Amino acid sequence: MQFLALAALFGAAIAAPLSLDPNFEETITITAYTLVLQNGGIHNVVFNLTGNDATNLDCRSNDSIEDLSKIYQCGKFANVTNSPYSFGLYATNEDESGYGLRLYHAFGVGIGFYGEGVLNTTCTRFEPVPISPTYCSQTLQNPVARIPIDSKGAFPN
Repeated sequence: MQFLALAALFGAAIAAPLSLDPNFEETITITAYTLVLQNGGIHNVVFNLTGNDATNLDCRSNDSIEDLSKIYQCGKFANVTNSPYSFGLYATNEDESGYGLRLYHAFGVGIGFYGEGVLNTTCTRFEPVPISPTYCSQTLQNPVARIPIDSKGAFPN
């Protein structure tokens, strides 16, 4: 009988959904941001992320981004396992690059918070031919960007 009661409690604990703190706030710091555009699309993006659970975490797409709904795991190319941070890009007219950054902080599988922001970038094309890449980097005046993550951006919705 005691075994059944213990098993029932254990089963209930496993089935209980993870609840998120409705007052959660985190400011993510972005440095060394570079977005490379080529042939009318995004060739790659790379930056460092510092947040509550990471310091200078390497975040990069490392390949062309054709689908803006794709989410990239931070730390993957620096052999960091189980990083709670990931990112994606979205189209915007608010910056010269044409893209903003969406950051995710997961607290479990498929559950967490996100925030988004536009980094001030300057874009440079080194050769004036159509196939030349354009490099968009954080401006010297704003080498650090901060993007808030809070309970307003919870996933899944």
